[in-house]
Amino acid sequence: MEDEISLGDALEVQKVQSHEDAEEAKRLRGRQLDDALYAALLSRAHSDQARALVDTVVTMVAQRELAAGIRANKRDKKQTALRSAVERLLADLLQAQASETNKGYVFRSLRPEGFSGQAVSYRTFKSLVDAMLTLGFLEEYKGFQGWSDGFGVPAPWIRKATRYRATEVLLGIFHQHSVRAADFHQHFLIPLPENPLRLRAASWRNEYGTKITGRPKRSNSIGTWVVGSTATGSSTISSWTVHSG
Repeated sequence: MEDEISLGDALEVQKVQSHEDAEEAKRLRGRQLDDALYAALLSRAHSDQARALVDTVVTMVAQRELAAGIRANKRDKKQTALRSAVERLLADLLQAQASETNKGYVFRSLRPEGFSGQAVSYRTFKSLVDAMLTLGFLEEYKGFQGWSDGFGVPAPWIRKATRYRATEVLLGIFHQHSVRAADFHQHFLIPLPENPLRLRAASWRNEYGTKITGRPKRSNSIGTWVVGSTATGSSTISSWTVHSG
């Protein structure tokens, strides 16, 4: 009887420990998702290896779209748009792999207005992501909104954009083309921003109370510029759902 009680107690402890481990793993994944890199879709292939990688993935995605009936033929006007989107998304996925902070994760809102005036249209991006999920190239963690009832009016208090990460299948294709995360800047170029933020000295007020804007700071003949980066919230929310093809 004592052996049976001891065994039961051990199983119960093991069950509790497994639950705690699962919860800790869930919290860790939430923190990693919060640290995802913004998929700006701006970088372009620079090396021959990167261009060959893009060609390979474009071919596989196009074949998938043809099989699904999304694309009517291999040489329609959408092909150029598809190649541009593949090139830019692969660059962001690889850059995230090179970062200890990002852990391979990138994020991009799927709201159509977020693609207005951008190099990649919403429709092209959505179609590409769907194809890459089907091909098993991406992990996807769906975005969500948290709502509050403050003052009796429902309002979103937190928003999280969808996260993506390259799967081992896609990383294998990177490897086959000798495109490695550690060599990201040899294979892809990140363009300079069109409207960079410029550092200025602190503003001040003169004796009449008029605010005087600080002068631009210069560290050399070119000047000091700040390339902005998109930040995620500091809080960790674990309401992510995962989908991989």
